[in-house]
Amino acid sequence: MSGAEGWGALSLIPSLAVLGLAVWTRRPLEALIFGSLLGHLMLSRGGFLGAFLENAQSVMAEPASVWVVLVVMLFGALIGILARAGGSRAFGEALSRRLRTRRGVLLGAFGLGVVTFVDDYLNALAVGAAFRGAADRIGISRARLAYVVDSTAAPICVLIPASTWTVFIAGLFEANGLAEAGGGIGLYVSLIPYLLYPWFAILLVFAVILGAVGDLGPMADAERRLRSGATPVTAALDESLEPATTQAPARPGLRAPAFLVPILVLPAATLALGGDALFGVVAALGVALALTTLVRPAGGLGPVADGAFLGMEKMVYPLGIVLVSFILRDVNAALGLTEFVIGSVQPIARAWMLPALVFVTLSGVAFATGSFWGAYTVSMPVVIGLAAELGAPLPLTLGALVSAGAFGSHACFYGDATVLAARSAGCSIMEHVRTQFPYALIGAGAALAGFVLLGLVAG
Repeated sequence: MSGAEGWGALSLIPSLAVLGLAVWTRRPLEALIFGSLLGHLMLSRGGFLGAFLENAQSVMAEPASVWVVLVVMLFGALIGILARAGGSRAFGEALSRRLRTRRGVLLGAFGLGVVTFVDDYLNALAVGAAFRGAADRIGISRARLAYVVDSTAAPICVLIPASTWTVFIAGLFEANGLAEAGGGIGLYVSLIPYLLYPWFAILLVFAVILGAVGDLGPMADAERRLRSGATPVTAALDESLEPATTQAPARPGLRAPAFLVPILVLPAATLALGGDALFGVVAALGVALALTTLVRPAGGLGPVADGAFLGMEKMVYPLGIVLVSFILRDVNAALGLTEFVIGSVQPIARAWMLPALVFVTLSGVAFATGSFWGAYTVSMPVVIGLAAELGAPLPLTLGALVSAGAFGSHACFYGDATVLAARSAGCSIMEHVRTQFPYALIGAGAALAGFVLLGLVAG
C-alpha cells in the first residue's frame, strides 16, 4: 500500500469516520468498509478503489487472516454439529436445572471463561454458546451475558501467562531486548501485578454478577426490555441451528455430555498441541463428531452435516467485520496514526505520568484501530525508549502498555473478541458495545487512577 509522511492529525479521519458512522447506523461492517475506502482515497486519490482491492487481497493472503478464517469457520461448524444433535439445548436445560438463579448462571459463565483462558477467540465463542440457553430460561438478558463473556476474554487471557496473548507479548519483549531468548514469559509474569485494567475489569464484572454494582444506562434498558417480554432481535449461533424435529434421538441422555465434552476439549487440546487454537478446534470437532454418532440424533447424520455448513455460513458476517478491520489496520499504519498519537504526547511526558499517558494514548489507538497486537508491535520500542530517557519505572510502564491493548479489545466495537462474544450470546454487536461500554470506562478510569498513583509513588 502506498503511504505518505506527515499526515498528522488527518490520520484520525478514517477511524473517526468509522466510529461516527457505526454509532449512527448501528451497522459496523458497512462503517468499516466506508472508513477503509476513505483512508485509501486519502492515500491513493483516484486509484483508491484499486488500492482497496489490492489491500483486501493482501490481507486475505496473510497467514494470520487464514488462521482467523479457519478458526472462526470451523468453530461455526462445531456449534452447528452440537446444535443439530440437540446438545446445546440439552446442556442449557441441564444448566437451568442445576443453576437456578441468575447469579449461579453468570458465575458459571464466568468460571468457564476462566477455564478457556488459552485464546480469546475460543473464550468468546465457547462461553456464550454454552450458557445462552440457560440465560434465556433464567431470565438474563443477552446483553448481560455478552458482557460477562467478553469480560473473561482478553482480560483473562492477559492475566494468565499461558495464553496466545502472553506468548505474543513475551516474544515482543525478547525482540526488543528486554529479555533473553526464552525469558520473555518470566518478565511477563513479573508484570502481572501492574496489569491494572484487566484486574479492574475482572473485579467489576464479578461485582456486577454479585449485584454489588447495578445496571448502568443501556444495560438497564436491556434488562427492562427483557422483563417486558421483548424478543431478541439477533439469534444466537446455536439457536438458529437447532433441529426442527421434536423427535428424541436414540440416546437422549448423551446429548448434554456431547455438548460439554467438546467445549472442554477446546482449551485442553489447544494447550496440549502447542497453544494453537486451530488445532484445538479441529480436535473438538473430531470429538463432537464421535459423540454425535453415539447420540444418534433423529433424522440421522445428514441433518448434522447440514448444520455444520449452516454454522459456517452464520459466521460470515462477524468474520467479515474482523477481516475488514484488518484492512483498516493497514490504512491506519500507512497514515501513521500510532506514530502521530505517540508523538503528540511525547513532549509533555514526565517520568511519574508516563505510565498513565501510555495507558490513555494506546487505549485510544487500540480502540480506534481495532489492532491490539499491532499497537503493541509499533509502540513498544518507543515506550521503552521514553521510559529509559525519562527514568520512568519500566515494569509499571509496560503494565500500562499491556493494559491498553486489553482495554481496546474489550471496548472496541469491531474488535474480534467483542464481535464473537456478541454473536455467541445472541446479542447484536452495537447493543453489546453500548451496554458494555460504561463498565469498560469505569474499569479504565480506575486503572488510570491507579497508574497515576503508582507513578507518583515510584517517582
